[in-house]
Amino acid sequence: MYHYSLYDQCIEIILKHTEKFSQEQFEQMCKEVPLLECEGFKNYDDLAICNHLINRYGFQQIEPIAEFYLSYDDESEKE
Repeated sequence: MYHYSLYDQCIEIILKHTEKFSQEQFEQMCKEVPLLECEGFKNYDDLAICNHLINRYGFQQIEPIAEFYLSYDDESEKE
């Protein structure tokens, strides 16, 4: 199983697939989805790309078992 990541400043989506794709191949698959236009700006739509990869290419989304938010440590302030 190979893992692939879609991410920006606020979100990361991890997908898996049985085939190994190169960076260029994965980017090309993602860019098949039209850009989302909002207030004159064009952006990639993470959910549309995720759904496209799942429906067209058979990727599967990985659900995390646990997560850790990278921020300052509240506990260290209590010491």
